[in-house]
Amino acid sequence: MKEILIGLSILTCFHFSSFSQTHQPSLPENNGLNLEGVCSLPQCLYAAIPGAIQYPEDSSVQWAMNNVEVALKSNGKYLITSDFSVIGEELGAIVNLELQFYDYENQLIQTLSSGELQLYAEQGYAEPFVWTGDLGEETGQRTDYFALKVTRSEIVPYYELNNNCYLPCKNEELKTRIKEFKKSK
Repeated sequence: MKEILIGLSILTCFHFSSFSQTHQPSLPENNGLNLEGVCSLPQCLYAAIPGAIQYPEDSSVQWAMNNVEVALKSNGKYLITSDFSVIGEELGAIVNLELQFYDYENQLIQTLSSGELQLYAEQGYAEPFVWTGDLGEETGQRTDYFALKVTRSEIVPYYELNNNCYLPCKNEELKTRIKEFKKSK
């Protein structure tokens, strides 16, 4: 099982060994960090992972996520963004992710599934990835960190994807979701 743990407290932001992480940007084009100014203590916790998360760790890399950021408001609203790229020409990825939220005592308090994500980016580019939702106020206030797990990953020709939202659409989705997250109370 592949996972990464992200601490959401002020001093905790650490990597758990199932992904490969680089410390230099591996893509020529990406959208950078977007959430730093959106989230401030004490109403909101923020974490960013430097470098790239590459999947899988132990063989040829199939896809990468750069600039992974997490913002979680105490009301339970969360927003996860990154720059996603598939390694290889004219390829897409079908990915399922799972988020497991933990409290300060390392107890699992909630699990969420992304459902099937169909992702594509032209070779040498990255497209925005956005995952947003609401854990509820109680879970939002109790969460200390979470584990992000890859439960499915399949590389397919891009034309097999049922997704017709590409770069301009993804950029608009990113802007809209950030704006909605800022306004959420």
